[in-house]
Amino acid sequence: MQLILILALVGLLPSSVGAATACLRVQTGREKIVVFPTSLGNELRLGFQNSLYGSQVEEQFRIAAHGIQILKFRYAEERLVEFYGHEAARRERGWWVVEGDGREIATLDLRLSPDSEIHISLGPEIIALSEMVEPGGRLRLSVSPCEKR
Repeated sequence: MQLILILALVGLLPSSVGAATACLRVQTGREKIVVFPTSLGNELRLGFQNSLYGSQVEEQFRIAAHGIQILKFRYAEERLVEFYGHEAARRERGWWVVEGDGREIATLDLRLSPDSEIHISLGPEIIALSEMVEPGGRLRLSVSPCEKR
């Protein structure tokens, strides 16, 4: 009987841990916030066109308990590696890749240039951030627990 109870509890543990929810908050102005429910551990990708060189940049993050964890940076051109101040990159499937340091940041502040075409991918969902604010506007991304209704 005790073995069955222990196995049942162990079987429940992964589902309760995996169900941990969080919300990605996109602040588009002083008070306007758009909320996207997600889960801890989900990948967040930020993609945009570099305004100086016109080539693609992709930044990969993970939704973490205390913010956004930096995973990887991918650049379409090698000169962007230097432009963004990285010292080392490797070539991988047509991209220049720089590994992130794994630290968590509380917020990700973005300024949108008129031609940035910036978007995020949160799981299968693609969200066009450039449609949320005027060109030259600012956005702030953060993670917090979802409010229960």
